[in-house]
Amino acid sequence: MSNKYMSAIRHETLTNKGKIDNLEPLWSHYSELLDKFMREMNYNLVKGNGVIKKTKAKPYQEDIQVLFDRAIRAHNKKVEKGEKTKNLSEKLKEIEENAIETPLSARYVQCCYDQAYETYSSWSALLSDKIKTFLGNSSIDNELIQGQPFLTTCYRINKNKLWYSSKTTLKWAYDEENNLVVPTKENKAVIELKVPEEIMKFMRRLVKQARKTISLPDLSKVRTLKLDSRLASLEMSKNAHHVEFWLKLSTLDKGNPVYIPLKNNPYYKKLLETGEKVDFTQICLRDKKLTVSPILAHDKAPLRTNEKELGLDFGLVTMFTTSTGERHGIKTFTKLKIWDELLLARTKELQKQGKKLSNDPYYKALQSKIKSFFKNEIGRILNKLGNKEYAVFVVEKLDFRYSNLSKKMNRLLTRTYRKVIKDKFVRLEEKYGITTIEVNAAYTSQECSNCGFVSKNNRKSQSEFVCKCCNYKINADVNAARNIVKRRSFDIELRKYANEHKVRITRCLILKKLLQKHNCSCNNSSASCHF
Repeated sequence: MSNKYMSAIRHETLTNKGKIDNLEPLWSHYSELLDKFMREMNYNLVKGNGVIKKTKAKPYQEDIQVLFDRAIRAHNKKVEKGEKTKNLSEKLKEIEENAIETPLSARYVQCCYDQAYETYSSWSALLSDKIKTFLGNSSIDNELIQGQPFLTTCYRINKNKLWYSSKTTLKWAYDEENNLVVPTKENKAVIELKVPEEIMKFMRRLVKQARKTISLPDLSKVRTLKLDSRLASLEMSKNAHHVEFWLKLSTLDKGNPVYIPLKNNPYYKKLLETGEKVDFTQICLRDKKLTVSPILAHDKAPLRTNEKELGLDFGLVTMFTTSTGERHGIKTFTKLKIWDELLLARTKELQKQGKKLSNDPYYKALQSKIKSFFKNEIGRILNKLGNKEYAVFVVEKLDFRYSNLSKKMNRLLTRTYRKVIKDKFVRLEEKYGITTIEVNAAYTSQECSNCGFVSKNNRKSQSEFVCKCCNYKINADVNAARNIVKRRSFDIELRKYANEHKVRITRCLILKKLLQKHNCSCNNSSASCHF
C-alpha cells in the first residue's frame, strides 16, 4: 500500500470566450474516446482476456496510410543499419488493428487510456468487494469439488478477478494432513489445478448479480481531463504582472497551445506548498467555466492508536450529532426547505412549458448550489472533529431520506450526501489517521442509551427523547449517537467470540450465543432489545 495520498486544488480561471471556444472540441473528442476505451476494457473482461495498463492504440487524423508510410520508413532505416526488426507485414497488421480515428495526438490518447483504466480499476475493485460480501454472507460450506475446497476457490477467483476466464488454473499446496491449502512463503505451491466448471458457473452468477448494483461507469459525458505535464504544465509568469501562473495547454491545433491565466492568492499559494506537485493536472470545462486543479502528493498520517471513540449520528435537522452531546449544522434543514420549495416551483413551471429539467440553467444552478453547500459543510464539520484526539469514528449506515422533503430533494440528498461523506471519511483516515467504522443503525432512535429499553413511544418529538422505562431525558440525536457507539462495542464482542471459537459462522448464529450473556434491563413485555 502506498504511503501517499493525492489531493486536487481547484482553481477557477477567468478565461476569455475565444480560448473557451478553441478548447471546447477537445473535450468532446476526449470523452468519446474515454467511453470507447471503457467499453473495450469491459469487453476484454467478459471475454476472459487480460486488460492491459498501457494502450497500443495509434491515432490518425486524416488517413491511416500515413501511419503505414511512417512504419515502412522506420523499418527500412533499421534494415539499412543492419539492426534487428519485426516482420514488416506483422508490424502493419498490428497498426491496422490498433489504429483509431481521432484528431487527438498520441499523448492525449495515452492520457485518455490511463484515465479510463483508473476508472475501470476502481469499478472492478468495487465489484470484487461486492462479490466478497455475497460470499461472506452466504451459507456455503467449504466442501470439496473435484478435490478443491469450494469457498476458498471462490475467494481466490474473486481476488484475482478471474470471473470470466475460460481456462482458469490455481496453484495449491498440501498441508500436514495432505489437504489442499493456499500457498504461502512457508508452504510453497506444488501443484496447479484447473478450476471446476461448477465453481466458475457459480462465480459468473455472482458477478451478474453484483453488476446489477454496480453498473459500468458511463464516461461519455465526462468533463474532467487528467493530463500529464507534456499536455498541461504550470509556468511562472515572466512579463505579465496581473497573473502569477500560466497553464500551458496543448490543443487540437498542433504547435499552437493555449495559455490560461491563473491569478494566485495567499490561500492557493499556501495549499500548493502543503504537498509535492505530481506530473498530472486535472482540467474541467463545464458551462463555459474552466477549472484547473493541480494534483499534490501528501504523506499519509499514521493511524491513531488511542482508544478514544466518537459516535456520529447523521440527520437533516442537525447535520452531525456526536455521542459527547455536540450538535453541528443546526440550520441545515431550514435552508433545505427553502431550496426544496424553489425546486418544486421550478419543476412545475418547466413541466407546464414542456421543457426538460436537465436543459434549464436555473434548475441546474440550484442543484449545484445545494451540492456545494453540503460538500463545504460536511468538510468543515468533519475537519473540525478530525483535529480533536479521536482515533475512531463510529457511524451509522448511511440513509438520508426525510419524509418532510420532496422525492426529488431526497434523491438529490441521497446521491450527494452519501458520496461526499464516504469520500471525506477516506480522506480523514489519510490526513488525520482516523478509522471509520459503520454499524447498523436500526432502532437507535427508539432505544434508550441509559437502560436499553426500546419503544416507539420513547421519542416524543423530533428533538426530545424520554424513556418510558427509566424516565431518562436527553436530546434524541445525542441519544442515537450514544447508541451507535454501543453497537460498536457489541460488534467487537461478536468478532471476539468468533475468533475464540475458531469457527466461521453467520452473524445470526453468533447473536444467538451472545444474547444469552446479555440480559435486557427492562422486563416490559412490549419492549425488545435490538443489537
